[in-house]
Amino acid sequence: QRWAVNRGMPLFERGPDADPEGLLYTDYRTASRSVASLAKLASQSRPWFLATGFVRPHLPFNAPSAFFDAAAASSAAARPCGSSGSAAECRPPKGASPAFAAHLRDGEGELRDFGARMATLRPGSSRAAALAAAYSAAASFADAQVGRVLREGLDAHNLTASTLVALCGDHGFKLGHGGSWGKHTLLRADTRVPLVVAGPGVRAGVEVRVPVELLDVYPTLLRLAGLGPPRGDPRAQPRLEGRPLTPWLSGGGGGDSAPARRGAAFALSQWPSPRAEWPCMGYALRTANWSQVTWAPLARTHTRAGAAGRSARCGGAADLFSNAPGPGWREARNLLAQPQLAPRAAALREMLRRILRRDPGDPRARGPRLAGAPRNGSLSVDRGISKGEV
Repeated sequence: QRWAVNRGMPLFERGPDADPEGLLYTDYRTASRSVASLAKLASQSRPWFLATGFVRPHLPFNAPSAFFDAAAASSAAARPCGSSGSAAECRPPKGASPAFAAHLRDGEGELRDFGARMATLRPGSSRAAALAAAYSAAASFADAQVGRVLREGLDAHNLTASTLVALCGDHGFKLGHGGSWGKHTLLRADTRVPLVVAGPGVRAGVEVRVPVELLDVYPTLLRLAGLGPPRGDPRAQPRLEGRPLTPWLSGGGGGDSAPARRGAAFALSQWPSPRAEWPCMGYALRTANWSQVTWAPLARTHTRAGAAGRSARCGGAADLFSNAPGPGWREARNLLAQPQLAPRAAALREMLRRILRRDPGDPRARGPRLAGAPRNGSLSVDRGISKGEV
């Protein structure tokens, strides 16, 4: 009902050849307004902040024809699952809990609401290849608008050297990976997003290889800009759940070795499956080595009529995956049933409970995440969770 506005719309559309740059597209106009704003801001002496948001690559994947042509010719363009020769990445995780399996099916709801026939998106089909190419075209078009803002806005007005820039997305998008299409699941392909920071105080070329969150962007920019309350007065510190990423971005070493607390860094994602046969709330907790999705019953207000009993089955369900680097689809198998990993699964569940300050599914939260404890996106190893476990 809520997505009925999309019914019957095509999943993508190639723009007219008469508009190769996309002058008529919303994102092009957004970039133009940002460039004009930067021209005005360049003349003022006061510090300033500018936020620019682009629609693409959200569905429908509409873009000018030139970007479709470029996607078809580029070896770097997005490809549907199976294009690498691995069939495993096109299948749901082996041994997935019933809650996770239902979650993957429910996660295709947006495409179904567009009227997509999911059977036509099977691996190797021309329809799957076309939708992946359209996704790539839309993403490339958005990239081009980012480039316009940087080139025509910052570079043209000599602002680049004195401006902090953070580029991020709000979700990923699966192209059949994990046996599912779309963005509404807790698989890494959906929850992992680009995050790039540049400007004064940021060492060029540093790649951060520990889990971080979008919650970290705001405190990071505050720290890099020298804003916020003075240090040393804990009463004046804002109640932020994120942590500044400056130890990685501006310190020596960088990567995954700069801060001493690297072993307990985490990223938490949360997403429900209200329309699934197992209507659950999912919490995906990711550390450097492991990902665990814990399922909990949905609040009664979030379930359909008569679904409360089915939602109760979610309590205690979980799926455990390894984040170890290497070839292959990282979420190919649920490892929770392996007895030797039981201590790690228990440690991750306890870590999640401490982050939420309640048991998953318990609506009686005791304040903000990590309230009364360090709200820096990490848990110290002296709280019963060792580096080896996470």
